Amino acid sequence: MKKIMFLFFLSFPFAVSSQVYSIDGVINDAENTPLEGANIYLIENKNGAYSNREGSFNLSNVTLPDSAVISFVGYNTQKIKITNNKQLLIKLNPSGNILEGAVVVDSYNRLRDVNSGEIKLNSKDIENLPIVFGEQDIVKLLQFLPGVQQGKEGQSGMFVRGGNNSMNLFLIDDIYLHNTSHIGGFLSAINSDIIGDLTFNKSGIPAKYGGKLSSVVAVNTDPSSDEFTAKGSIGLISSKISIKQPIKSINTDIQISGRRTYFDLVKPIFSNDGSNSMLNGNLDYYFYDFTIKTKTRINNKNEISFLAFNTFDLYRDNNEDSYKDMQWGNTLLGLEWKHYYRDNIIGKTIISKSNYKFSFEGIAYPYTYTIDSDVNIYSFKNQTFIQQKNNKIKFGVEYNYNEINPKLVSASLNGGKLKVENPGILYSHDFSFYISDEFAVTKDLLINVGLRFSNFIRTKIEEENNLLSNKYYYGIEPRLSIRYILDRSTSLKLSYNRIFQYFHQATMASLSLPIDFYMPSTIDIAPQEVNQISIGAYKKLEGFDLGVESYYKLISNMSEFKNGSINNLFNPNLYDDMVFGETHSFGLEFSVSKKVDKINLMASYTLSKSISIFDEINDGNTFSSAFDRPHNFNALINYEITDKLNISGVFVFTSGQNYTAPTDIRIINESVVVNYSNKNSERYPNYHRADVSVTYKFENRKHFKSKLNLTIYNFYNNKNPFYIDYIITGDIADGGVEIEKQVTTLFPILPTITWMFEIF
Repeated sequence: MKKIMFLFFLSFPFAVSSQVYSIDGVINDAENTPLEGANIYLIENKNGAYSNREGSFNLSNVTLPDSAVISFVGYNTQKIKITNNKQLLIKLNPSGNILEGAVVVDSYNRLRDVNSGEIKLNSKDIENLPIVFGEQDIVKLLQFLPGVQQGKEGQSGMFVRGGNNSMNLFLIDDIYLHNTSHIGGFLSAINSDIIGDLTFNKSGIPAKYGGKLSSVVAVNTDPSSDEFTAKGSIGLISSKISIKQPIKSINTDIQISGRRTYFDLVKPIFSNDGSNSMLNGNLDYYFYDFTIKTKTRINNKNEISFLAFNTFDLYRDNNEDSYKDMQWGNTLLGLEWKHYYRDNIIGKTIISKSNYKFSFEGIAYPYTYTIDSDVNIYSFKNQTFIQQKNNKIKFGVEYNYNEINPKLVSASLNGGKLKVENPGILYSHDFSFYISDEFAVTKDLLINVGLRFSNFIRTKIEEENNLLSNKYYYGIEPRLSIRYILDRSTSLKLSYNRIFQYFHQATMASLSLPIDFYMPSTIDIAPQEVNQISIGAYKKLEGFDLGVESYYKLISNMSEFKNGSINNLFNPNLYDDMVFGETHSFGLEFSVSKKVDKINLMASYTLSKSISIFDEINDGNTFSSAFDRPHNFNALINYEITDKLNISGVFVFTSGQNYTAPTDIRIINESVVVNYSNKNSERYPNYHRADVSVTYKFENRKHFKSKLNLTIYNFYNNKNPFYIDYIITGDIADGGVEIEKQVTTLFPILPTITWMFEIF
């Protein structure tokens, strides 16, 4: 017996040393930003894993002790010893050799991530984007992705796979942002300096998101900093500053950012009254935006954040025959509570308000009129994230109270004030809950399945008897994404999503101006619905990162004005002039990128078609939608001449936007009647431009670094139209009235110099 006991205790250490464990951990950068796609490899076990979007990873069937090598593109490789199965927290430091101005596209993430149409960037990626007008503009980058287009000069936002701008969901810290760009898409309304990380989805949209049909852009801000830092720029056209300040006594971080253009102040130097662009002395334009973000760590399990975000734009055309004065802006306020139940279970609660205001004063012959529009959304969200060994589970609820004043119009005709009835404020509620699970069936097959249930209530006050009437809608929205890895360099992806959008956008297409009305679904008008399927293949081949993706999207119950004419302004019930139909969008998207020594190349091409069918438009025949873009090509090249000198070029080409144009004008019974062409039968000229940028880095000093950027926007001075007016010429009295087409451009060739700096 003693001999048996001796042999047992002799063998016990060896039994312990070969015990099997499961190892969990998180990989962050030095600023605690999760690194998605970082690799951890165990030398003895010859086993490895990649971190997910939260930076988390899991290794099963591991024998300890062992040594692990952790690596990520652009960061120093780290080697650590693992002796137990405690959760690991690993931080990687930048290697310092990332190319200035390089587009960061992690091809390995594209191969391994489950969502086919998803791009994720962190603050380090954004810092290495191309510089245009002293800005590393994130929305500009998104417009370089296949399937994403800028509509035309002067149009804000994006058009994704045949959808209009109202079908894109933009969130800043889970707060809805209505208008996403300053005029002309010149710069994004989102200052890149406030972005901690960003996720973009155009297909396989996760169940967490709803209410918008085409895409999701989710921006998270992060004021975290161990010490005072400041970064900003001073340029000929705009300047900005962003300051981070920790207050360690109360465990609080604060970030304050601001930006303003002063083109209106310096333009008189270059003004040319004969110019048909922003250099015209009768045109004025400027914008500003600012952000305040605070984050307070109450204890190890609780964190509270506050966000205040504001934008404002003004555009004024003082020409006597085409006077226009437009002002618009966003205001976002939000409070977030984050609670860590356990290391792998996180809960978030967000209370917020989002406001958008638009006002317009102008002349559209024969009327002089003003338009005001207002959108208010009060929101409550509760979200839970659970990271398990083989599952990533998310579930939550969302409630929104919506107040929308689609239009408040006053008008006059030949100096006499007209009586105009307006719809007043429209009230509605929407409630939804969701659940999703991402799990690996095998090491090569990854699936994300989700379900979202949405409910919408349209509230209407009956003025005659002062009664409250409601209309209920609900939607069941399945989501599915599948990724299968064929080999280390090839993957296939399939996704399907159904989404309901309970708000309709109607555009005054005939004015060719950014005047849109937003109305909730009613008793007679059902919500819009999209069903989209997407199939893609991704390949890494001899240094090239290749991607091809096809899609088909059906938008049901899409809204349009019958003719998009000025007469809709004076309709007391906008719904009376709205019609509904289907839009079919399908396309093929190609992308390629490659790094050759000090040269980075990226290009994408989209071949697509978007066709609409409305019983009450064009005699029920098909017509191209306003957002049909048959061809879209983007290219970017970046060359690091030396460690200090960098040059980059950008080229954009997209088919022009369709619109409805007036054909003739008649005087009938002393009244002016304008006739219009078939729906969207006219197309803007193709939009194209090239930008060139040169950046010089100065020698770093202690706690200070800076660089100088020269950008030439619209290098070959292409006259892309901003809007097309139709001016009435002649005299009504003698019936000699004609329509004359007048094209206004916005941005000519514009060189600018910007000095960028950072204090740390």
